Amino acid sequence: MWCGLQSSAVAFRSISFDLDGTFADTSGDLAGALNALRVELGQATLPVPDVARFVGRGARWLVSNCLEPAGDVEPLVLRFLELYAGCCSDTTAPYEGFDHLVSALRKRGLKVAIATNKPRRFTELIVDDLGWDSLFDGLHCGDDGPAKPDPSMIHACIKALQSSPEQHLHIGDTATDAQAAARAGCLFAGCFWGMDKGLSLTEMGLTGFAQPSDLIAAFRG
Repeated sequence: MWCGLQSSAVAFRSISFDLDGTFADTSGDLAGALNALRVELGQATLPVPDVARFVGRGARWLVSNCLEPAGDVEPLVLRFLELYAGCCSDTTAPYEGFDHLVSALRKRGLKVAIATNKPRRFTELIVDDLGWDSLFDGLHCGDDGPAKPDPSMIHACIKALQSSPEQHLHIGDTATDAQAAARAGCLFAGCFWGMDKGLSLTEMGLTGFAQPSDLIAAFRG
């Protein structure tokens, strides 16, 4: 169910943020690792937006669409992951004001978690390196179980936060997030500043928040 926030924020008991392209801009580090691999293969580097639009459906999808593999893609996926492990927090940062937003929401008594398809080892590296250890009530990652758009991650998040689908809001930037929220029976807010700039949400006929500041303002309203 789409949620405009203004009329429903008081009903929330728990909130989950997608990570890549929703809570944080991770595109520079993902593109850095991908382009480092392209250079190793003798291929020209790609602009960050051309890499970012393929983020959200796993490393295999990203590598398959952003490289020119001549054979088995699996060794390339493993090499990409190796490169990304060395740079995953180099330029990654929360979108402006989002770390303060999460702190404010938790002071209001809401439970807030990350629900991301990013593997746990990278998510925890980023959380540790950027000092987010005490920012969230939980981390739910893509290799903990079935990844989004399967609703299992959202269900696990809701259970861990001792909430219910009717009182839970998932915030994300892609159709993957919207579909997971719908299947979990919870509310959803779309972010149009993310990896594909809201293209997949638009294709679903959804509206949302154009800028991080718009979402922050809605919570204050």
